[in-house]
This record gives sequence, structure tokens and C-alpha cells, in this order.
Amino acid sequence: MIDWVELSRSMHGHVGVLAAAALLHPAIFLRPGRPLSRGQRWAVGAGAGLVGAVYASGLALYPGYRERERPALMQQDFALALWFERKEHLAFAAVVLAGTAALMVLSRRDGTHHRTARWMLGVSAALVLVAVGVGSVVGAWTR
Repeated sequence: MIDWVELSRSMHGHVGVLAAAALLHPAIFLRPGRPLSRGQRWAVGAGAGLVGAVYASGLALYPGYRERERPALMQQDFALALWFERKEHLAFAAVVLAGTAALMVLSRRDGTHHRTARWMLGVSAALVLVAVGVGSVVGAWTR
């Protein structure tokens, strides 16, 4: 029998890694002053959208975690439980940075904001990877 909650949690983590890669890709090709091709603009928007979708899936999974796993985790390893809560804050910061960078890049065609957007996308990708790592540790503990 398929455990749909476990499958959803696993997919959430795996797609989180893909989201980090999707953010790194445009962060690498953004160059100050260079206009973006249509494909590059799509890559920026898709990376930010994917991070937002992963965050939304985490929000959908969170009530079940809070109800089933969090109480036991808080009693047995309080520090790890706090790291999981920090993971949620890191993920939110990643979404805000990626979304802001995408708006900056997609609103201007002349490339004036590329340096800042590139930095924001790179930091967002790093935050996503940290969140995935913390989520993986907590996921391994709760199984």
C-alpha cells in the first residue's frame, strides 16, 4: 500500500533540490548589462516559480508534521525540532529572495539589475539547499 504522506514528503525534498538547481542556473548566466533571451527569462521565472511551489507543498505538509511528529521530536531532541522550525524561516527567505530577483529581472530588459538579482538567486539556492538538508535530517529522525 502506498503511504501518500510519505511519498509527498519525499517528493517535497527531491523537488526542493531541483528548485535549488533551477535557481543556480539563471544565477550563473545573468551578466550585468547583458539583455536576456526569452529562454533565459523563462528560466528565471520558472526557478522562482518552482521554489514557490515547493514552499507551498511544505505548507500543505506542515499541519500533519505539527500534529504527528513534532510533539515527539520536541520531547526527544528539542534542538533538532528548533532546526526544523528554522528551516521554515530559511525556506520563506529563499522564496522572497527568488521572487524579488525574478521580478527585478523580468521587469527590466536592459540588464541593469542583473548583478543584484544574480546574488539574490545564488543566496536563495543556498538557503533552499540548507532547508533540504535540515528537512532530510528531521525526516530521517521521524521515520
